[in-house]
Amino acid sequence: MSSKLRYISNTQNNLKHNREFQFALRHTLQLYHSNAVFSFIPKNACSTMRYSIAVANEFINSEKDIHWIHDNSHTFNADLKSLITANYTFVILRCPFARLASTFLDKFVTHSRDAFNYYIFTNRAIELVQFTFRQFVESLSKPSIFKHNIHWRPQVDFLIYKNYNDYFAIENFKQIETDLMQKIAFPIKDARHLTQHSISDLVTVKENKLNCDMPVIDLMNLKTEGQTVSYKSLYDKSLFDFVSSLYAADIALYTNKFGASNLMKL
Repeated sequence: MSSKLRYISNTQNNLKHNREFQFALRHTLQLYHSNAVFSFIPKNACSTMRYSIAVANEFINSEKDIHWIHDNSHTFNADLKSLITANYTFVILRCPFARLASTFLDKFVTHSRDAFNYYIFTNRAIELVQFTFRQFVESLSKPSIFKHNIHWRPQVDFLIYKNYNDYFAIENFKQIETDLMQKIAFPIKDARHLTQHSISDLVTVKENKLNCDMPVIDLMNLKTEGQTVSYKSLYDKSLFDFVSSLYAADIALYTNKFGASNLMKL
């Protein structure tokens, strides 16, 4: 069996029951005017891209409609015909170390629904205010937790195509904006100030110490002062090596497409 799509040959069962394929399919978005398909990956400019696509598809037209995207994450999912006949396909990848750190500083430090779901899923084994990045990373050794949430699930799981027309690195976002305007006349509208999922507006504390064991409550206190810690400071060598192994497929894909220059290094 040959196909441009991933997961098709995983099973001979009905495609509706192919869990890997259906998961990737639910993370596709169509751009109608350009007949393009985008695979969206949480923590990789996900809200900005979903908002921009909703505007481009003429479903919303104002920043006050930003919350529409949260109830319509799957409204623009591609169907099988659209996947096969798309004129252009693209995806945005991110350094796996930075993505995982960003997830922790966003979802756990803000006590989001994702953090509460984690708390329930792990049988309330930890107190969220005392939770640390080290505890979070080490818990990912359990496959059920590793795949539990889309914000830390491996990026490769979201890819519906074996090959995309373009792979973009979020670290070069200006280039993404330029290329998508040139190739499919698609303007990106930055939604970070609307969703407040980013730490870009916070001042990174400049100190030469590791913060992998800093509890959430201390990180929350920093945030109230308009500050945060760097992604790199959340990793010691043991955590870095563990994440390198855990997300080996993501790292290999990122390195293959962009080289290693933007990957975090200790």
